[in-house]
Amino acid sequence: MVPIDVGRQLLVDDFLIAQTTLRRTVHQPKKHPGNPVLRPETPLELNGGAQPVACPFSDGVFYDPADGRFKLWYMAGWFDGTALAVSRDGLSWERPDLDVVPGTNRVLPPRPDFRRDGTGLWLDHAAADPEARFKLLLYARSGAAGDGAHLLASADGVHWQERAAGAGLGRIGDNSTLFYNPFRRRWVISARRSTPARGRLRYYREQADFWRLGDWAADAAPDAPVYWAGADDLDPPDPQTGQATQLYKVDAVAYESLMLGLIQVHYGPPNEVCERGGFPKLTELQLGYSRDGFHWDRRDRAIFLGASRRPGHHERGYIHSAGGVCLVVGDRLHFYYGAFSGVSPERGGAIYAGGSTNLATLRRDGFVSLDAAGGPGWLTTRPVTFSGSALFVNLAARRPRG
Repeated sequence: MVPIDVGRQLLVDDFLIAQTTLRRTVHQPKKHPGNPVLRPETPLELNGGAQPVACPFSDGVFYDPADGRFKLWYMAGWFDGTALAVSRDGLSWERPDLDVVPGTNRVLPPRPDFRRDGTGLWLDHAAADPEARFKLLLYARSGAAGDGAHLLASADGVHWQERAAGAGLGRIGDNSTLFYNPFRRRWVISARRSTPARGRLRYYREQADFWRLGDWAADAAPDAPVYWAGADDLDPPDPQTGQATQLYKVDAVAYESLMLGLIQVHYGPPNEVCERGGFPKLTELQLGYSRDGFHWDRRDRAIFLGASRRPGHHERGYIHSAGGVCLVVGDRLHFYYGAFSGVSPERGGAIYAGGSTNLATLRRDGFVSLDAAGGPGWLTTRPVTFSGSALFVNLAARRPRG
């Protein structure tokens, strides 16, 4: 018996299905016609014209019930710090004048030994410590001191204090991110590592206590990161680049009865090729589903959020998910994502130039449908149990004639 009390049950995989004649149809999100919803405009974001950026590099997008605002933390200028934008509707964004760097919306300025790379940010609605309501895993480029990750906390998402930079955090790579798995009650680092044979891979580390995420002695320790996910034979090379695929990043969130993941797949070319050509690398996002937050069902490798690949276009390449993955807004899901044009006012073309924030929406729960293709069809679930008195099924069916 499978208990189904927690969240709506989505038939995106075969977890609940015993037998069926129905065919699974995958549905795509609609990109917002007003994209980009945030583009480089301020001096911070324009970065002197060299590599203008105003987009999440994971970072985080959340709705904060404390003040009734949508909030977007994003990279403002390439590696030049973190800024905050706010919105009442999730469509029109404003840059508040904050006191961290007066006259700007910056919340984490760079330091000479501390320039941000990828970050993972989380709004912890159930935080026992109000001073740690917002949590941040930040990977910093630290020059001669060596690169590494840091754990920070904030009461308001604006004023941050570093709490930990454990020895273990020094052994994870850039674009490592963060999420919370409420089913297991664990904080998770989605850690980037690489091997010569397979390139970029993801490693996994979880802890019940957020502040212990960086507290491990060595890779041989029982709670050290373990191999999690990588590109495989079902991620074929892109015909245009011809490069072996790599798994660039995994961002995840609990959605209804399962974990929803945005899988960022890297199709090339290598960084040095992009730098010579002055264009962004090609990464695109797929969807994955998980019942435990570790094992992913990736039977459908269709691109969920893809690049335009058009020179000069604001979504030419380097599509990045945002921390938190998606927001429920009425009867729609909002997926915010970063994209790069490679266009730089100063340099003409640059691999990390022209980063903007974009939005795609999908009907709530509308990831897949099970269809009868015009004829009769049926589906039988595994035995289920629930504590309520009524069971509702989302079904569109015509009554047979006669």
